[in-house]
Amino acid sequence: GMLRSAASTADRENHEDITNDILRDAAEDARAQIKQKSLDSLTPHQRVVYDIVRDHGPLGPSEIHDRYTEAVDDPRTKRTVRTYLSKMAQYNLLEAEGTSRDRKYSLVDSAAASPVS
Repeated sequence: GMLRSAASTADRENHEDITNDILRDAAEDARAQIKQKSLDSLTPHQRVVYDIVRDHGPLGPSEIHDRYTEAVDDPRTKRTVRTYLSKMAQYNLLEAEGTSRDRKYSLVDSAAASPVS
């Protein structure tokens, strides 16, 4: 999909070749689309957890759960919130740093995402 987008851009802009800049832009667009699809697939409770980390991170799981329980009616358990955090890290929406005892969650820095060379 990324290569198809780059080829379409090159064709539209009358380039004979797909340049590194065109490919880099296509990669950024693809990452943004994937991130948006991942965000759109979050449940309302997962979205609250994500928003807490976005607005207040980096935070540890206990503090995230405390803020989460204040923000929603019928909050999920700490274990469930930790599962949400783990899944969001797998989907590259959040990053986890530290060991299990001192783990902190923060948003993935999109500028640090793997660039195309």
